[in-house]
Amino acid sequence: MFAVLLVAANASSTSCWVFISDDPLREAIQHSDLVFIGEAVTSRKTTIRHKDSEEFIVQIDTTFVMEESLKGQVESTILISGESGKPCQCRYDFEPGVSYLVLASRSDDSLVTKYCRFIKPADEDVVSDARNSAG
Repeated sequence: MFAVLLVAANASSTSCWVFISDDPLREAIQHSDLVFIGEAVTSRKTTIRHKDSEEFIVQIDTTFVMEESLKGQVESTILISGESGKPCQCRYDFEPGVSYLVLASRSDDSLVTKYCRFIKPADEDVVSDARNSAG
């Protein structure tokens, strides 16, 4: 058995990956404290923009209304955060009114987004894949 380490980054998110199986979604779900489908209802972000550069999200806090929990116990309303400078946290720019598949972990007293690759708007295929991998 061997492990492959992959680090992915872009202007709005950072993820840390360690794949040791051929089903990375299942592995990401196993390493997450909370996996759910939820509608983003509010999103508050702090951004910076240097001269002649793209806007960069420094901190983002998004409130979700739970639609379906795939892993973990949560309230009907959930606050998820992402912050620059914190290892492996995503700063996904959630759009209010859209339902997402969200993978989160506990960090101190809050829930933070992780595994950015799998955080995406929740269409039928995304939800089906997540249910199968969580099952």
